[in-house]
Amino acid sequence: MRNLTTEEILIRKKFTTAKLVIPSFRYKNTYIEAVKNGFFDYDQSYKALLDNDYFSKFLDDINSSKAWLSNEECYVYWLIYNEEFIGRIRLKNLSLQFDSYRWYQDEDRLLNGHLGYGIVKEFRNKGLGTLLLSLGLDLIKKENINKVFCYIEKENIPSIKVAQRCGFTFSDQHYFKEIDSFIPRYVKILA
Repeated sequence: MRNLTTEEILIRKKFTTAKLVIPSFRYKNTYIEAVKNGFFDYDQSYKALLDNDYFSKFLDDINSSKAWLSNEECYVYWLIYNEEFIGRIRLKNLSLQFDSYRWYQDEDRLLNGHLGYGIVKEFRNKGLGTLLLSLGLDLIKKENINKVFCYIEKENIPSIKVAQRCGFTFSDQHYFKEIDSFIPRYVKILA
């Protein structure tokens, strides 16, 4: 078991019914509503997601990447609260990444794990980002990942605070030529 910060313990007590789930049809309507209202996830078109066949393929695509040991890209989980989709986390095991993700820095691979997360706008500033990241860190720890990082744009103060509440600290900045920008990297060592 990993050591939780005080903030993580408090937020878990507040949102006892929230859970991470593998994306499924069960939450299709609330997921589509979130995308319709501006939740950015995989460049999905709101109208395309309405089609059951398209949505089924979408689920197959993101769920086929959930096994760390098959050298696939990543795990994807949805945060559900009161039976409603409210966020998403992607967890990547970089020790299994080979040449498919060349934009990672060499030192990123030494950190083992990379994650990205997002909360639906109407659920922000309630502690649910901290909960999402905390639950995601539990999953990463189970996979024997000892160091994890995330890139957070310096203007995204709420996300920086979420990462800090979960024990991440600023490490350094990396220049990404694709976006012509330096992005700060935050790191957490999982004990």
